[in-house]
Amino acid sequence: QGWLEPIGPSPCFVQGARVQCLRCTPALCRRVDSAMSSLSALPTIDFEPFLADEGCVIGGSPTSDQLRVAREIDGAMRDCGFLYVSGLGISAGEVRAALRAAHEMFERPDGQKAAELCHKTAESNTGYIPMRSEAINPGRTPDLHDAFEVRSLRHHPQDFRGTPEGFEDALAALWSKAERAARRFNIACALALGLPVSELDFLAKSIETYDMCALRLNHYPPCDFVPGETDGATASGAIRAGEHTDFG
Repeated sequence: QGWLEPIGPSPCFVQGARVQCLRCTPALCRRVDSAMSSLSALPTIDFEPFLADEGCVIGGSPTSDQLRVAREIDGAMRDCGFLYVSGLGISAGEVRAALRAAHEMFERPDGQKAAELCHKTAESNTGYIPMRSEAINPGRTPDLHDAFEVRSLRHHPQDFRGTPEGFEDALAALWSKAERAARRFNIACALALGLPVSELDFLAKSIETYDMCALRLNHYPPCDFVPGETDGATASGAIRAGEHTDFG
């Protein structure tokens, strides 16, 4: 079970692929139902063969399992354009540790967070983003969330002042595993594209310093539900995160 981003005091809870809408507009409910149906149809690919230090991830010829995964990626990209990936080497415990640290930080009063945490800037692309301080869709009023972003600790300076004890370690552990998986996923994509063995690191080399990568923790606290303003029914009202196309 999980939950969708709430649009008011009564969020829409997700149970498997079935959505129970406790308080939202009929149009929004239909959009959520349609989105959930589409997501459940995407293929899931087990990435574990690329986590072993063998085959093409260490410069050799791909193993039979790595070739199989590459074919599955190719098929998913041709048929759907999107996919789920399992077996990334990130444990449930590491995810829970990061979520616990994030929860402890975000549950602090807004004034304390604004005063004690290092704020994100355009130059750093790391740090705290206060509630209603950004509009991902510039056509809307500022978004109803706060957030915290980190980047590769190996390549970019970070300022974790004011964060809870253990926050930096938890995020560093999660980033390290994600960075390793991302690099190897690029190798898998190169294999799926049919690049020769000698050039399978072509895509991986392009993200060596992870300049365009960030790990973003989004927090959606309870907020006032105002029909026509915070329910997504208008093109200019505030919502949790404005419509956008990712760059990169």
